[in-house]
Amino acid sequence: MRVTRDGHAASVQNETGFPKKPPKDLVDSTMEPINGTLASGEDVLISGFGKFDLRDKSARKDRNPRPAGSHAGREEGGDIQGIPNRRGKNTHTRKGLIW
Repeated sequence: MRVTRDGHAASVQNETGFPKKPPKDLVDSTMEPINGTLASGEDVLISGFGKFDLRDKSARKDRNPRPAGSHAGREEGGDIQGIPNRRGKNTHTRKGLIW
């Protein structure tokens, strides 16, 4: 399941009954130190929750399912494009973590 910042703020809002702005600020203030620590190259471990780290993703080729100006899907082809090397966030949740 993918959770966005706004979606997470909305769930905090529903649980607490606060207006929309405070939960959004809370989510932002929680993520800022995590992002800053990851940007400096260190891993982040939150006891009882899990670990955030960065991982290198190698370059690869992929097919654009919708080339510009086309409504063609993957089955109809599409442009092959290169995706460069990059670093991505990775999360390892604690075993037994149930929401």
